[in-house]
Amino acid sequence: MYREGYALVLSSAIGSLLGLLYWIVAARSYAAVIVGLNSAMISAMMFVAGISQLNLANAAVRFLPTAGVASTRFVTTIYLVTFGSCLVASTIFLAGAGIWTPTLRFLQDLPGPAIAFTISAMAWGAFNLQHSILAGLRRAVWVPIENGAYSLGKLGLLALFALILPQWGIFASWTAALAMTILPTAALIYGRLMPRHRELTGADVAAPGLNNVARYVGADYLGGLCWLASTSLVPIIVFQQAGPAANAYYSLSWVMVLPLYAIGASIGWSFVASAVFEAGILRTHGYRMLLQTSLLVIPLTIALIVGAPYILRIFGEDYAEYGTSVLRLLALAALPGTINTMYVNVARVQRRMSRVAMVFGGQALIVLGLTWLLLKPYGLTAVGVAWLVGQSAVAIVVATHALVALRPQLPLRSK
Repeated sequence: MYREGYALVLSSAIGSLLGLLYWIVAARSYAAVIVGLNSAMISAMMFVAGISQLNLANAAVRFLPTAGVASTRFVTTIYLVTFGSCLVASTIFLAGAGIWTPTLRFLQDLPGPAIAFTISAMAWGAFNLQHSILAGLRRAVWVPIENGAYSLGKLGLLALFALILPQWGIFASWTAALAMTILPTAALIYGRLMPRHRELTGADVAAPGLNNVARYVGADYLGGLCWLASTSLVPIIVFQQAGPAANAYYSLSWVMVLPLYAIGASIGWSFVASAVFEAGILRTHGYRMLLQTSLLVIPLTIALIVGAPYILRIFGEDYAEYGTSVLRLLALAALPGTINTMYVNVARVQRRMSRVAMVFGGQALIVLGLTWLLLKPYGLTAVGVAWLVGQSAVAIVVATHALVALRPQLPLRSK
């Protein structure tokens, strides 16, 4: 469990460090307006891909460890569903882009960017699905390799496209690098990892039933949509209300903080994949994984709060001037977010999916609501406040519920 968890954390670290370098090159190669435009387009693409995944990534982590001889059929099915749903969702989004995102209206008029957007959404959906498949197969040690190859490819293509695509080089490098990593990873999964998984588990476990998977995915998908809305719609709100430059300042601050949330999610995947086999010691595993997550998140949070202006100055003086406060608040919000993430993962093991939906739904309601209300009068700092208030409020409720649930029951006194 620790090996798998730290492999996923390592993957997040590699992606974050190379991602930081990527956005430094982007900020130095393009004007802030171009960075903000491409960032908004990437956020929209990730939102469409996230909706289309139907949260099958979490289903893979939960059910693939016990899929046995049905592993190949299960993986092929979720691949096909992801591709098909991404295609449909992209088509719908592009058809109404002028309605829900007027600043991206050009996607309706330019066939090239529209096709690239659709391909990118399908590729991004498959890329993230493969991470969960590797985790579900208990072979997460391959995830850092895939993520590192993608990040390096994206960085190299950015440097090339900066010369030949002065407006769309950021988005183009994002998409082209995905195509370079998906096929080799799929070949690894089908050709090597799944045959071994079937040999090791086929005789001892039961294949996931369609009804069980559907019930699990339904509530988890609702929660996933809420989290996706929190992460992907906030940049679009900033873009709409404050302009592309402000979105560049916010987006790069969020890039710096996202690894803190990725740590909890990564260790959580390992926890879920292991706990389905050892439900009897779920509470012990939960405590251990919360401790491991905290040992990583707390010092990184402190480092970001202290070093925010110096780190952002790497991108340029404007980023440090306008992004420092929001970066500090976003980093601080990751602390209560750690509690929320562990609570969600315990609920996934127990298949109490309504709790997952309520946690993410509460976060999204507060974050999006406060961002929409406070952004214009108070500026980017309001977005950081929205995240801190949202995560903290939900964490208080979650911690209270957990303490009540763990409280020993007192015997009834006889009269």
